[in-house]
Amino acid sequence: MTAVPTNWRVASLVGLAGMIASAGWFSAMTLQNAAYVKAVGQIELVFAFVASAVFFREKTMRAEFLGIALIVLGIFVVLRYR
Repeated sequence: MTAVPTNWRVASLVGLAGMIASAGWFSAMTLQNAAYVKAVGQIELVFAFVASAVFFREKTMRAEFLGIALIVLGIFVVLRYR
């Protein structure tokens, strides 16, 4: 709790980004079927995977690549046959 007053600027930016993201999710789900929005939202996992490999130099296994490929395939199927 002692670090909060000293880091309030960074914490405010993180909070603002979270608020904007939540507003985006809410807006998308009011404009489109929520199932489609959540399915396409799985691309977030792909970005997290890429970030962990690029920025944190994490080693990846074949099963992880297969999982990412299945997620991307699932997103394409949802977009194609919606």
